[in-house]
Amino acid sequence: MIANHEIRALSPEDFSFVGFDGLKQENQIKERLQQVEIRGGTPGVSIVEDAVYVPEELTGSKGSQRGKIVQSLLESSAVADELYEHEIDEEVVYLGWLFDHFGHFLMQSLARTWFLAKVSPSVRVVFDPPNRASVQSVGWRQRMLAAFGVPPERILVLDAPTRLRRLIIPEPLFEPRGIAHDHVVRAHEAMARPYQAVAERLAADVTPSEQPVYLSRRLLPPSQRTIVGEEELEEVLRANGFRIVHTETMTFEDQVRLVNEHAVIFSNAGSAAHNVLFALHQPRLHLLTNGLQFSPDYFMYSIIVAAPTSFLNCLTTGERPRFEAAHKLTPHLLDTPKLIEYLDQRGFLTTSMPIRSVEDRAELQARYDEAWLYGYIRALNPRGALPEAIERAALDLASSSWPVSLALAQFYTRQDRQRAGSLALQFAELAVAETDVNQLARYRLEVADMASTRARRSSPGTVAKLHEVVTDRFPAALADKERVP
Repeated sequence: MIANHEIRALSPEDFSFVGFDGLKQENQIKERLQQVEIRGGTPGVSIVEDAVYVPEELTGSKGSQRGKIVQSLLESSAVADELYEHEIDEEVVYLGWLFDHFGHFLMQSLARTWFLAKVSPSVRVVFDPPNRASVQSVGWRQRMLAAFGVPPERILVLDAPTRLRRLIIPEPLFEPRGIAHDHVVRAHEAMARPYQAVAERLAADVTPSEQPVYLSRRLLPPSQRTIVGEEELEEVLRANGFRIVHTETMTFEDQVRLVNEHAVIFSNAGSAAHNVLFALHQPRLHLLTNGLQFSPDYFMYSIIVAAPTSFLNCLTTGERPRFEAAHKLTPHLLDTPKLIEYLDQRGFLTTSMPIRSVEDRAELQARYDEAWLYGYIRALNPRGALPEAIERAALDLASSSWPVSLALAQFYTRQDRQRAGSLALQFAELAVAETDVNQLARYRLEVADMASTRARRSSPGTVAKLHEVVTDRFPAALADKERVP
């Protein structure tokens, strides 16, 4: 069974907080720290003899109940013989849920792999979900699984109730919020060891330099928390000797080497920062945040890998609310002066920076307004209704914005086909005139998706125009399955 561990309590003194001013913020920080538990002791292992494994998709569980699958496995030996279709007469290790999302995969799908070092490589493993398309994935996920001792041939595909002679269930060294319905992140102090064992093989020859590195989100699509102002930030950092990287363009192996090549790492509190688990040398982390609107996971990393961490509150939502339906999609607006002050005070600025004019700040706000309206419309239920003020602002901006024009065209598809068709043509006209190649590249995947939907509900003339514009202005990137999304 899972062991009863001592819990380490976290304190605000374990971290550095910049821009979190006032008693209210201090109390909120203390409350967030209480949402993290760091366990000690020896990780536990549960063993079920003659277990009946029932694939999660057959149990009727919802996504929010994924954590219950382990409990159902522990009780499964009482299941009647006639309820299973197959039998496996060998030991099998259960490794939990197999995710497609990089951050969830890194943190949860690998959380039980620590146990594989204690058994023969011939012992096979099982994940949920069990379909072949999931476990036989190629590219980044397959390479990462292999690095953690799980090559494709080691994975059992169980898509029907199956009796297992002996099922081994290692304790997960990481459990996300919600598993125990108390919104607490739980991690074992040994969590980083399997990751660092991989790093020892891939980056043992690496010596960290003093050059700071910034993990940018600029090339990610707009649905993944755009930071408006990040392009200008990159210019500032590059001028001051920073290395700028976009981790989604790098192989898994290169990402492991990356976090071991730099003693100082700057990042938004996003999935790229999870890679600190592979760090062998306790790097100094500087995480850009929008207040306390980030996962408490980032407190955990600092403790587990002994990486001194500063949280810098320098992102905002431009005085606009977060999206209610999909708050994680809300774009950020960079507070450049606050970040510049932070960099200067800590000796990272070697070149004087020009003061942004009122016009520059207004232009940045206008870009944020476009990103926010686009994201709001995309996150809204298509059967719902746009609030009148937001609809008016979006329609006004759409006359000069192809992203907003296309988002509105998509939104009106079921409600007003004539208006949707007009906005789709407006999108095409504006996109043809776009000169910012970075803007075109950033939206290309979402444009292709929305244009495909519009094509099924548009006149032949509109379909032809959309196809011409998408093909010419938003060419599909070559699929590089070796890279991490």
